[in-house]
Amino acid sequence: MGPLVPLFALFWLAPPPAAAQGSLDPKAAAAVYEQRLAKDLNPFTADSFLRDQPVLDYLRATDPERQARLLTQATQLKDLMDMLTAHAGAGSLVDSLAIRLKDPAEGQDPPYFGFAADPALFVKWNARWHVLANNDVLRKALLEWDTLNPKPRDYLVGEKITEAAWQRTSYANRLATLRRWADMVYKNILALNPRSKADFDKMHEAAGEIAPLLAPADKREMWSRVDMAFQSANGLAELDKHAAQLNSPELQALAQQARNGASVEDTLTALSRLFDRLGIQNRALHSLRPTTASDKLSDSDRGVLQGLLSASLMEQTKGTDAGKELEAFFKNHARTITILDLPSGDLAQYRHGPKDIVFNEKFIMDWAKGEGLKGRDLVAPGGAAALERLSILLSPNFVHEARHQQQQAWAEENGYDFLPAQNAEVEAKGVEALFFLQKAGQTPAAGKQSFAKVFADSRDSSMLANEEIHLAAHLRQGAPFFRNRVMSDYYEGLPSLEAMTAAEMKGWDADLTFLRGELARRKALPQSEQDAIESGGQVFAKDQKFKDAKQWRDFCLTAKTSALEKKLKDALAGRDTLMQSYRGHAKRADDFQDWLDDGLKRLGTGASKSEPPVPAADK
Repeated sequence: MGPLVPLFALFWLAPPPAAAQGSLDPKAAAAVYEQRLAKDLNPFTADSFLRDQPVLDYLRATDPERQARLLTQATQLKDLMDMLTAHAGAGSLVDSLAIRLKDPAEGQDPPYFGFAADPALFVKWNARWHVLANNDVLRKALLEWDTLNPKPRDYLVGEKITEAAWQRTSYANRLATLRRWADMVYKNILALNPRSKADFDKMHEAAGEIAPLLAPADKREMWSRVDMAFQSANGLAELDKHAAQLNSPELQALAQQARNGASVEDTLTALSRLFDRLGIQNRALHSLRPTTASDKLSDSDRGVLQGLLSASLMEQTKGTDAGKELEAFFKNHARTITILDLPSGDLAQYRHGPKDIVFNEKFIMDWAKGEGLKGRDLVAPGGAAALERLSILLSPNFVHEARHQQQQAWAEENGYDFLPAQNAEVEAKGVEALFFLQKAGQTPAAGKQSFAKVFADSRDSSMLANEEIHLAAHLRQGAPFFRNRVMSDYYEGLPSLEAMTAAEMKGWDADLTFLRGELARRKALPQSEQDAIESGGQVFAKDQKFKDAKQWRDFCLTAKTSALEKKLKDALAGRDTLMQSYRGHAKRADDFQDWLDDGLKRLGTGASKSEPPVPAADK
């Protein structure tokens, strides 16, 4: 849950009290909102304004420009409030701040009230409104000088950066500077090959020190490397326990290769071969060894597996809330499963263009290696049991990505802009976690494998299984707690619905300002010059694309006046659609919280009246 609201802020939480009672008309209420939003930067008023439909309708009808300005301010304030409420620690705040507080010199929008250029303003604003209860957490996330650990501060001193200069540095430049230090440590970590638990612990500690500063892709790569190193060091420790079994030159040679491996990959490869010879089962280690050509899927096998997975995954959803919705949805929409190598490292993705659900081939092959299987084994006549286990492990992510397909279809059917922001991921994670809890509580049909047992057996060898169990445990604590954990632990580097709306609103407003300015300039010209522009100007081709804003504006300067007038009308309509889309997406997010609450209540009213099971949850 977020921090408690301070008493002095309670007055600001609701819409203007008189407005709620009907004694303030929309015009007067709008003036009160304008004071609180534009002048006071009151975050507690933002959500109320965004929900006050009579005032929004009044502004839309009487002064769309004022409505747009207040909507931009309100969405930014709500975005900041939601972000600070969701984060309990400074580490997870860094990525969230990075996507908001862009360097002003880059001309990025939205500027967030000057906080981008002057982090001290952000600290003062939070101290006034007390959104994040502990102001020191925000100061640490903003990389204030006195909150830095000794190593990064020593780096700054070595770079001849003083405390006074640091205080004048924008947040974006602070982060960029410290990332240069973190990148050096990161490269060293990737080259490490720890041989013992003590060596691994040092590696893990170093990774933890720099993790908040790394770019998201580097952070994922580093933790993947740390996991490989952990399995390598554990494997070497396990090997020492079996020294008496190394009773042949071949086994002794493999053991020597493992102990002397030039890299983590070399060590894992040698350990995997050696453990196979000794009959030692170690799924995690086998799954991380380098993939060989014989492990991979052929093109024909990949096509077969895509079809088998599509059917098997839908079978796994039966008897769940998500399954009922998907069964109805896929009667009218194509269900396409694709298997590809995903450079991002994600397990799965929904692609909005092709409208397909993609699973990462690397994950499937790594899992197969851990099971002692080759790619072809998954599509062989005797591979039904393995395919079922794979489908069980993939099914929570299947309902997650399928939810994104449902979200896109919903936006298209309602005429809304599709805004796949953080709110969409919170919703998909909620569907995923509720599905997991419902499946974990099911008794398997005759001849079927138990969902709960597959995850319990896999949690020590699969980061995916372990993550799903933790995600379900978060949902048990309630929908509001779950929302905050997802925002801070999974998608901190993704813009929120409000941030995306504010940025797009700024874009529309920039276009409108330019178009109005150019039309006003032309209107002031002599009639003969106006006629010459109109007769010789260009028109916009259907679906014409421009590489950037400058190219678009250069074209506008040569376009017919009538074409610009149409563009102005289209831009006004586009901004209006965005405003309506925001309200639609925001209502969907509210409705989803109710849906999630209902699902949790039904889980708690079973015959046993006990908590829904989570396989082998942490003690």
